Parts: sequence; C-alpha cells; structure tokens
Amino acid sequence: MCFFVLKIKKHIKTIGGSYEEITDTVVLSLLLLMSCINGNLPLNNIDDTTTADDTFDTTSKDETTKDDTTTLPDEDTTAPEDEAAELIYDGYWIYKPLSNNSYEIALNFDEDYPEAIVIPGNYNGKPVTRIGDKAFVRKSNLGFSSNWDIISLVIPASIEEIGSDAFYYNAGLTSVVFEEGSKLTKLKYGVFKSCSALENINLPEGLKSIGDSAFSGNGGLKHITVPNSVTNVGENVFLGYQAIDIFYHGTPAEWEKISKLLPEVKPYERDDLIKYISTVYFYSETEPVGDGDYWRYVEGVPTPW
Repeated sequence: MCFFVLKIKKHIKTIGGSYEEITDTVVLSLLLLMSCINGNLPLNNIDDTTTADDTFDTTSKDETTKDDTTTLPDEDTTAPEDEAAELIYDGYWIYKPLSNNSYEIALNFDEDYPEAIVIPGNYNGKPVTRIGDKAFVRKSNLGFSSNWDIISLVIPASIEEIGSDAFYYNAGLTSVVFEEGSKLTKLKYGVFKSCSALENINLPEGLKSIGDSAFSGNGGLKHITVPNSVTNVGENVFLGYQAIDIFYHGTPAEWEKISKLLPEVKPYERDDLIKYISTVYFYSETEPVGDGDYWRYVEGVPTPW
C-alpha cells in the first residue's frame, strides 16, 4: 500500500516592481507502509504527535533547498527586505521602497502614460535611485511584446543603476537623455536591447559598468558616446545589424584598456550580422594634427573632425 502526499508551494517574485511571476513547485513524498507491515521499518518509531508535513517531508532539516528558478545573466539580486517591500502605485508609476532609504521605479502599463517620458528623480522626499528590472517591458500573453508608445526618455541624475532588460524591446524609442550631473554607475544586462529605432545615445560621465548585450540587436544604432570612466564591459554590448561608431571621451591609450575587455566577435552565418564597431573616435577640443580619428561637440552633437 502506498500513500502519496502532494504539497504545493508558491513563490512570488517581483521583477522591477511592476508585475509578478508565480512558480509552482511540487514536492512529492512517497511512504511505503508495506515495509512497515513486513517488519522492515518499526512502526513504534513514528511519534503519534508527528504532523503529516513532518512525516512526509523528504528534505532533511539540515539540507538547504535549492531555488529552481532561472535568472538572466548579470541580473541583480535584491536584498530580502527590498523584495518584500510594499509597492506604491501612483499614476503611471510604481515605486518600491529600497533599504537605502530610496526608491526603485517602474512604469505602470495599466494607466495612460505620455510618449515623452520624464522619469521622476524623487518621490515623497526620497531619491529614486534605481530603474527596476524589466521596468518598461510590456507584458503579454506570450510573456512580453514590443512597445511602440514611448518615443523619448529623460533619465534623472539621481539614478545610480538601471536594471536588467529595463527598456528591452521598446521599438519606438528614438531619444534617451541623461540629466546633467548623472550618478549612474551601472547598466545591467540588456538594458537597451532591441530598441531598434534608437540611433544614438550619449552615456554619462561616471558610468563604470556596461552589462552584457546592453545595446545588442539595435538595428538603427549609428553611434554611441562612451565616457572614459567605464572600466567594465560585458559581452556583445554593441553587437547589432550594422557597424557602430564609438565616440570615446578619452585617449587612445585609455581606449586600449577598454578594448581588451571587449570579446572577439564570432562570425555569424549571415553576412549582415558580422559587423561590430566601425570606427572609434577620440575626443579632442582642438583640431588634431596628423593622422587619427577624433571628434568634438558641435552644438551639443558629437561630430568627427
């Protein structure tokens, strides 16, 4: 005779504060009472006060259970107190209190929002320091869908980190502006991945880390300004459907240190996918003498000499 006990545990994980994913974990415990009847297991060893959960639990009390959920590469893991924080819905924004007395922010797709988004830098007198994982990713029955509604973004100076896939598949996005004095230090995995209408972006001074695939799959991206404060570069950061010009805010010697961090691009079967970086331009306020590729600002726009 065999008895089966089915226990279902639900784990709720909030991603970017904007929605929830529920994973059901089924634990099956099997008790063979036939062994007891045959005398292989003494029945008097079972305490009458033992609960069903204790009797049928096959996990040792000293054994640590493993989470079988899969996370994206380079995905941030939030502190338990942050994970359990109550979400605050205010108009088309969702705020999540963080343990450092600041807020994480995400877009509430259930409310009407403008096509020109200006992300607030503070809420209730506290700074907004993080844009959540998948914060601007539209949900669908298939998991997500492209978003053509948002045309432009202004990211406040208070933001220190942008979470994984924060703006993934925002196909209508054409302009991203970082406020002057930006405190941004980290772009996580796939932040602007597949933003196909984005043609250029100027990363702020002070940025230190660019995560894997941060700008990959951006078919329209033509040039990007990279500060010399960057010291960590992930894989396939600039990989796209066309060559990208890099306007580097530093010297050739400084770029050499960064370029050593860039992995070699492996050829794809399709010829139009093997292009990577076209030209790296180095900043110079005055017109350079001699050979080399240099750039300067002309009315606020990076322009080659």
